[in-house]
Amino acid sequence: WIHWGGLGHFYGAHWTGVSPGYADRLGGVNGGRSPYVEVSAWGLDPLKGYQCEFTVGVRTETTPAAPADSPRLARCVPPVWNATADWGAFQEQTASLRLVERDPATQVPRLIQGSG
Repeated sequence: WIHWGGLGHFYGAHWTGVSPGYADRLGGVNGGRSPYVEVSAWGLDPLKGYQCEFTVGVRTETTPAAPADSPRLARCVPPVWNATADWGAFQEQTASLRLVERDPATQVPRLIQGSG
C-alpha cells in the first residue's frame, strides 16, 4: 500500500508484453537454440518467484517458479507441449499466457494482470 494524503493505493506488478510470440513444442531452451519466453513488466519483486501458465483448450502447463531477472523482466522456460508427434504431423496451436507471482514464504499464487 502507498498512502497519499490519507488515501491508500495498492501498487502491484503489471505485465506489458511477451517476446517472442512463440515457444518450441519440445519445451526447454535447447542449449540456447530455443528462446525463453520473456515477459516485459513493471513492478516485479526480486524476492518473489514468477511462473508462466500456458493454456490451450483445457490443458494448462505451468513453468517452475523463478526470480525475475529485473523489476521489468521475467523469463520462463517453455514447458514440453508435444514431444511425440513428427514435425510434419504437429499442428501449430495458439496458447494463452498468464504470469503468476509466488511468494516463497507463503507459496500463495497471485495472478499478475497484463495488457500485452
